[in-house]
Parts: sequence; structure tokens; C-alpha cells
Amino acid sequence: MVGPQRRLSAILSADVVGYGKLVRDDETGTIEAVKRLLSVVIAPKLEEHAGRIVKLMGDGVLAEFPSVVGRGPGRIGGGRPGHSIPHGRQSW
Repeated sequence: MVGPQRRLSAILSADVVGYGKLVRDDETGTIEAVKRLLSVVIAPKLEEHAGRIVKLMGDGVLAEFPSVVGRGPGRIGGGRPGHSIPHGRQSW
């Protein structure tokens, strides 16, 4: 009998800083900007690094990568924690 298989994964958790204020100031624009960020920036990077979205939570994303070496998440966004997108969201 074969026992349970184990695997090592890298997990990425990210959210939009100040999302509540952004939504209060411009709900429609903020929601559209987050959708654009997901499709234009995050999804291509996940695909590039063999990652997958585990869960979307409004302004947050939980992603998994099959490896912690090589093509893992450390390189996403240049590896800059707290990386921010300018408020001029239309320029994304």
C-alpha cells in the first residue's frame, strides 16, 4: 500500500493596499482596475512561473507554485514586496 504523497509548494498571498479607501473614492473604477491588474499583470506572471490561482478574495489573491526553486514566485514583480501601481490606473 502506498502512503500519502507529499509535495512542497510556494504560496503567494497578495492584496491591494488601501482597497477600502479606493473603493469609497471610486468603486467602479477600482473594481475595474483590480480586474485589469489581475488579467494584465498577475495572470501572465502566474503562467510564466507555472503558478495557479487558488482563491480570489475581492482585492486579494492566493496563488500556488509547484516549486520553490527556479521559476518560483520570488521573481514576480521583480521580487519587490509592497510594489505599488501608480494611482493613474488607466495607464496599466
